[in-house]
Amino acid sequence: MAAVPNMTIEQTRAAFAYQRVVAHASDASRAKEYKAVAKGAPALVMSNGLIQSLLYLQDKGGASKALCEDVLQWLAKRSLVSSNNFSEQVRNLTGLDSEQYLRATQESIEMLKWIKQFASALL
Repeated sequence: MAAVPNMTIEQTRAAFAYQRVVAHASDASRAKEYKAVAKGAPALVMSNGLIQSLLYLQDKGGASKALCEDVLQWLAKRSLVSSNNFSEQVRNLTGLDSEQYLRATQESIEMLKWIKQFASALL
């Protein structure tokens, strides 16, 4: 997905979330699971913290792991983590200062809200 020059951050988030949700729509059972996980994911991050939530989603596997990967792809796109390796990405997050970590958490929650809405509407 190439960014359009004058897109707002909200439009960019929406486009990314749409792309990720549509990518999960082809497998009906996985789509149903992804939708269910996406529904609770913003609250999960708000109540447990970003890193703990990502570790939980990764560990659960299946659609939960896919959602974790989608969030980490978004954080990489926003230059908050580097690498495509989960362990490295978590290490990046643990090394952020408090302001950057708060930004990563906020970006994750905003992305999860978009994913949740698209999953509810499309899956």
